[in-house]
Amino acid sequence: TVLYSHVGKELWRYEGSKESQHVAVGQFRESESELQIVGLDRIERGKNGIDGMFLLSSKGEEIWKEDRQVRGWLTIVSTLSNWDGTGKDHILAYRRRGGLMPSLYDGEGLPVVTFPLDGYVVYADLFGRDLTDVLIYVNGEARVYSSEAYDLDQPPPSKRLPHPKRLSHQTLYPGGEYPSE
Repeated sequence: TVLYSHVGKELWRYEGSKESQHVAVGQFRESESELQIVGLDRIERGKNGIDGMFLLSSKGEEIWKEDRQVRGWLTIVSTLSNWDGTGKDHILAYRRRGGLMPSLYDGEGLPVVTFPLDGYVVYADLFGRDLTDVLIYVNGEARVYSSEAYDLDQPPPSKRLPHPKRLSHQTLYPGGEYPSE
């Protein structure tokens, strides 16, 4: 994992991973005023492979690296902001395999929310409440999860909701834009 300046000068290099994937930026640690970089290390590829998340400071210093205990190597990580209305950034990790369900993690690498359905994940403010809702779909079924209940009998918001670029430009390697998607 390497950070370059806008003119191509190498600023730092993190060599603590074998094959970095899905790098995203956020302020995951409330105790820090700077942004951090979350990434995924494909430690071992193959049918029974393994991967693990890591978190770096803005200077490329390792803050923590996941000591994953179960096998699985298809994890996708991304920054999910404002799950609970506090404006906090969380690390969203899904497609973990090995019995690990999609979850939101804090800046210490601890799960804050674990979702009960394992599938592909997208997220957005669906109801105009300034909260980020999570949609998980698998096998033709989609479920919506939120930090607060919403009465689906209520009319939809009258204002047009913003659509982050990542929703229309989805790729296998989400990284997003920070802070104004």
